[in-house]
Amino acid sequence: MELRDSAHVVSLGEVATVGIGNVTGDNDFFHVDTKTAAAYRLPSNVLRPSVRDGSELVGLRFTREEWQALHGAGHANLLLHI
Repeated sequence: MELRDSAHVVSLGEVATVGIGNVTGDNDFFHVDTKTAAAYRLPSNVLRPSVRDGSELVGLRFTREEWQALHGAGHANLLLHI
């Protein structure tokens, strides 16, 4: 039996409205990777872990380790928070 077929499970859309997260107006500027952060010497206190693209979310959970794996692979998943 698949989890989604269980009587104890409902889809997120049935209990909540799912929309876009943050709106930056310019994702390429506000979402940076490690190389960009280093090139501009952005201090860590203005960078927040972020998910830029919902396709990065796979499965029922998204852990810090999964975020770190994406980050290590060069994803622009640091949000410039000033």
